[in-house]
Amino acid sequence: MEVKTKHHQNKAMAITLLTLIIVILWLVVFHFTAKVLVHEHIARPLAWLSIPLMLALIALQTYTFFKQDSQLRYQLARGQFKSPWMQYVAYMLMCLFGIPGFVFIAVSLGIPTTLHYLSYSLADDATMVVTIEKKSSSYKQKHCNGSVLIKEYQLLFNNSLCGLSSFDWHWVSPGDKLTLHGKQSIFGFSYDGYKVHTVNGIDIPKLLSGQSKEPKVKVD
Repeated sequence: MEVKTKHHQNKAMAITLLTLIIVILWLVVFHFTAKVLVHEHIARPLAWLSIPLMLALIALQTYTFFKQDSQLRYQLARGQFKSPWMQYVAYMLMCLFGIPGFVFIAVSLGIPTTLHYLSYSLADDATMVVTIEKKSSSYKQKHCNGSVLIKEYQLLFNNSLCGLSSFDWHWVSPGDKLTLHGKQSIFGFSYDGYKVHTVNGIDIPKLLSGQSKEPKVKVD
């Protein structure tokens, strides 16, 4: 009877952990696929609140990894981590980077992104002017073509824009400004279009009219 009870407890724990992992992964993927800038006065407190969940998952992983007849080590051994030292490396990488990274993104950014779209019908039409801080190394990226970092948002994974056209991306430079068009809720700003304001620091109207040319200096 005791063995059966313990088996049911382990099964319930495994199902709970698997459900939590699926929810976290879904929130991470949803944030990266949705064009949403989360308001940082909401994201930063949530980032701090994600720490207890990180520690709880790390403790749970530590327990499942080091307990006798560990199913986690068994599954790792069946995969790419045959040797014990490779299993320990995988464990350490998950504790140091995997769990903290996924939980941070899911809680501080994924939850507000989801709430933004759940309240999308109540969101207002809005525009936002942002300043380009840095361009990606190339136009084509695995998940985000035409990517630029912006100065107005500084939180990791919440400070980039995707979707600039190839023409615009090649012309703009750090310091140039974009106007984003989209919807704003109390959770964030989702953009579905943009307009370039400056190219190499020069206003587009002045650039088109030729007023950006430097005046000629008369030499006596």
